[in-house]
Amino acid sequence: MSMDTILIIRDSVASCVKKTAEICQPCVKEIGTSWQDVVMTGLMYAFILCLVYLLLNGFLKWWNQMFLAKTKRKHEMEDRKLKQKADLEDKLLSHLKDFAEIKRDKDGKVIPKFDKDASNEYTKMLDQMIKERSSHISKTQ
Repeated sequence: MSMDTILIIRDSVASCVKKTAEICQPCVKEIGTSWQDVVMTGLMYAFILCLVYLLLNGFLKWWNQMFLAKTKRKHEMEDRKLKQKADLEDKLLSHLKDFAEIKRDKDGKVIPKFDKDASNEYTKMLDQMIKERSSHISKTQ
């Protein structure tokens, strides 16, 4: 190789490096930050935090309402079962009271108010229904 070739290569490499440095200069140089940029970024983060807070708060309120509604529905069903059981017990007691009541005619003879077999059947049926309600109530508790 001749000396001229080396000089040409040296000069062209130096000019290429100089051009590359000029092109990349904006990449190396940092852009300055002003106080307005900092305030704007802070406001954006504050807005995002408020939005997340509101969404989370709304979700938790909805969740709490759903939980309370389920609990209320469960208690209403239990109350309804207890009321049905109490109604059946009242019917049984009323029937037994009416059956135990003694009615007499003018001559002092006892007048049967109910048929004994039908009354026993009705009493058994009421007892069975009361036991069923009791077992349903004890299962739910």
